[in-house]
Amino acid sequence: MRDTTYILFGLGAAILVFLAFLFRAMFFGLGLRAVGDKFAKWIGRRP
Repeated sequence: MRDTTYILFGLGAAILVFLAFLFRAMFFGLGLRAVGDKFAKWIGRRP
């Protein structure tokens, strides 16, 4: 029983870390895109 609980706990932690990394990368990409759009509008090169 102890081995299975450790394996399940390890899998759950790995999935949580993966999801957190995925969401952080997605939000970071959205933030970079928004900043890039604002900068492009400020420069005036964006139609």
